[in-house]
Amino acid sequence: MSCGNKESRINSADAIREFIVDVAELPEVNDFNGDTSLFLNNLLDSMNLVALIAFIEETFGIKVKPMDIVYENFDTQNLILSYIERKKAGNV
Repeated sequence: MSCGNKESRINSADAIREFIVDVAELPEVNDFNGDTSLFLNNLLDSMNLVALIAFIEETFGIKVKPMDIVYENFDTQNLILSYIERKKAGNV
């Protein structure tokens, strides 16, 4: 991964984390990391998922297809980042 891609991923991770912290009304300092299940740990619910998808589409300029809305793509911050990268590369 080139330096630019690494920086882009960090910026993307920060944007997603900030969104999750805001929507889940978490304190800025909390115990969730990139591999924390957002849904099993009740950080997000189905209504938050709708907001998350809208945020991702607007922020990253991608279209999330209904068939892409599965835990494997949206359950953790790292899975979300991987999904965004695959979409931008045209692999989803």
